[in-house]
Amino acid sequence: MFILAVLGAQKIGGSPWRPDAKVRTLALLGGINLDFRQATLPEGGTRITSVTMFGETRVIVPKGMPVTVGGISLVAGIRTKGSSTQADTKAAADGVTINGVTLFGGLDVTDKGE
Repeated sequence: MFILAVLGAQKIGGSPWRPDAKVRTLALLGGINLDFRQATLPEGGTRITSVTMFGETRVIVPKGMPVTVGGISLVAGIRTKGSSTQADTKAAADGVTINGVTLFGGLDVTDKGE
């Protein structure tokens, strides 16, 4: 699954959906919102590779879902908020693993809604 936002926004989720095992996102002067609260993950979980330049990517997960976050940020930030999100190196076996690259943008991972 590939999600692209250029000079605009993409919102995925908010209703039941099935993400692929691999999700790639590119936000360029735009925003991407991935809501996993009603998602049914494939066996083995979902791995997200996110590239954000001059924009924002937001990932919302349900409370208690295992989440691993890592990446590189230049003049921007990768932030984790909430009880189930944490930045560590241990793989999230049946949850979500996020690897992000940000440049003048942000990657936010949270278990709290909008």
